Amino acid sequence: MALMPVMGNPSVDLDKKIGELLPYIQNLANGGNQEVKTALLEIGNKLILTHPEDARAYSLYGDVLFHTGNMEGAIQRYEQTLQRNKKIFSVWDQLMYAYFETNDIAKLGKLSSDAIDYFPNQPSAYFYNSVAAAWKKDFVSAVEMANEGLIVAGGNEIHTARLQVGLALGLAGKNDFVAAKTAIDKAMAISKEKYAFAYEAAGDLAQVQGNSAEAQIMWQKSKDMGNLNRSLLQKLQVPK
Repeated sequence: MALMPVMGNPSVDLDKKIGELLPYIQNLANGGNQEVKTALLEIGNKLILTHPEDARAYSLYGDVLFHTGNMEGAIQRYEQTLQRNKKIFSVWDQLMYAYFETNDIAKLGKLSSDAIDYFPNQPSAYFYNSVAAAWKKDFVSAVEMANEGLIVAGGNEIHTARLQVGLALGLAGKNDFVAAKTAIDKAMAISKEKYAFAYEAAGDLAQVQGNSAEAQIMWQKSKDMGNLNRSLLQKLQVPK
């Protein structure tokens, strides 16, 4: 709160303000300093009032909202960021993740498609586009985008594991269950069985094959590992 007068001073450079705030936001993201939530939220709002045309103020406030669990608020601020500056991929990535988490299929599909146009070398855009296509039951596109993303990923383990899951969703939708299982197994192996969304996809595969009991086990494991995606909570019939 001692920083508040500085944050509201338009003559102080925004980069300096962000430099002061980033350690607090990073600490919050890592689960520490929960007592600073209220102050950071107030400061975030103060920044966009003080710098209403600067995309960085909206992005920072979006990060604060994101890490305090206000996903809808974060989405609004990230959208406002991109309206002002489309050049920073990390903002696109955060917004795609937020759409993914809230299961906003239409916006996820559109944003990820635009992201591929703007940043064709970013594999996460292909992952989100693949998942959005699978959720829309456009399984051919889901497979195509995942395969394109795997090429772009160039062997990066994190992106490859995610894209293998996107591929599995598309293959399962096409009833190519053997190939879908192979893709999930690859994702599990690469991530050392620590990728929660892979378990959700494994549950989806079990469900489409008629094994509802196994599906529930996989979905619950995904949730226990921290997956709070609305698509998963709907399958488990957990309140949002």
